[in-house]
Amino acid sequence: MPPELTEVLNQAVQMVNYIKSRPLKSRLFSQLCAEMGADHQSLILHTENVITSIGYVRTLPGCHNDLRWPLSRPLQASLGRPLVFFDLESSKQGFDSDSRKGDIIQLAAISGGHTFNVYIMPQGVINTVTEVVTGFCVEDGKLSHNDTAVSTVTLHEALTSFLAFLRSFNLPILLAAHNAKDFALPLLRKALIRCYLTKQFQELDPSFLDTNLLSKALYPGLDSYEQEDLLYPFLGENNNKHNALENVTALQSLYRVWNPDQESVTQCSF
Repeated sequence: MPPELTEVLNQAVQMVNYIKSRPLKSRLFSQLCAEMGADHQSLILHTENVITSIGYVRTLPGCHNDLRWPLSRPLQASLGRPLVFFDLESSKQGFDSDSRKGDIIQLAAISGGHTFNVYIMPQGVINTVTEVVTGFCVEDGKLSHNDTAVSTVTLHEALTSFLAFLRSFNLPILLAAHNAKDFALPLLRKALIRCYLTKQFQELDPSFLDTNLLSKALYPGLDSYEQEDLLYPFLGENNNKHNALENVTALQSLYRVWNPDQESVTQCSF
């Protein structure tokens, strides 16, 4: 692509993201378009942090590949590693220590348009707090989410498919999660130990990024750094559905808006 065109496109991306990431400006932009009689009245986020698309992984449980550009391509982290966002739901909600003691009942990941999502039947009981907060419950031996039964796999099948999903990217990768250090990673490691898959996970040589720490480094002074409280200020939307796939999709959008520099990513990685 000619340098002149690249510069124009980069400026356009910056302007679009500037408007889209600020709710007030997004509403003013929509109002302006409506007054002008425009056919379209909203913008979508764009990013330049993309690399070549990978192949299909549809044979794996929970894996999907969306070919819509530009989200179809895996994200490339500023550390030079493919960036994969992941999240999980625990059968025990409450204090962090309680959540880490629970079973994984949903595991999801995303990079660009490549997504992974599985539900797992817990070995233990889903506590009342979790049922109220997340909408997950077990009825008649089946896992339900918001009164809708979902297909489940065993924990070993879920983790084996998750590892295969991660291998489909150029290794090593950067795994990102909100509260990765205190919640997501400890719970994932506990499950890997239970299924004797720790060695296979370590062979991927992943690094980890805690986006909770990243948001605090990039935007000090905010009232809250919970992911659901970050969505409206930066994306103009709300999400309190406690669905891991929706969470990682939103987290990827937040990361695109933040567009962090390499130093910030490095400081919040481990």
